[in-house]
Amino acid sequence: MRLSWGKLMKRGAENASAAPCLGADFRLFLLATSRAGAGGHACFAAGEIAEALPKYNKASGEVGTFGEKYLRNLITAGVDAGLYAPGSSTLCIVLPMGVYDIGAKYKAKPCPVHGHNMSYLGGWIDTDEMERTLAERVRREDLLTTRGNQ
Repeated sequence: MRLSWGKLMKRGAENASAAPCLGADFRLFLLATSRAGAGGHACFAAGEIAEALPKYNKASGEVGTFGEKYLRNLITAGVDAGLYAPGSSTLCIVLPMGVYDIGAKYKAKPCPVHGHNMSYLGGWIDTDEMERTLAERVRREDLLTTRGNQ
């Protein structure tokens, strides 16, 4: 089975999200990146982030789990830094356009947490509508260019 470049990157991000040498904030970003689909939504079951994101005690070598409050604070810090869209939570972290390549080659499914598959770019936008509008504008420009060259 041959994997696409995007799938390889997602798998790499998921593997790196458990690396003890990286900070928890960056590992959370990698985990969200590995899960995000079209629209940038990365959905998780209750408690799933805590299981997937180990807490490492470098002094003792112990491995534990982060508390819900700590994870919410990491997400809030990510929202403040522009890495995650407002409304992100431990159930769905949304990577905004510009941080994540929204142009997936498959149809986005509505997010069970947010109830839509819209992307975030300073506000929620319908990426399907944006793509249709852009395609129509490109067709119009091509038509005008063709007419101008005749």
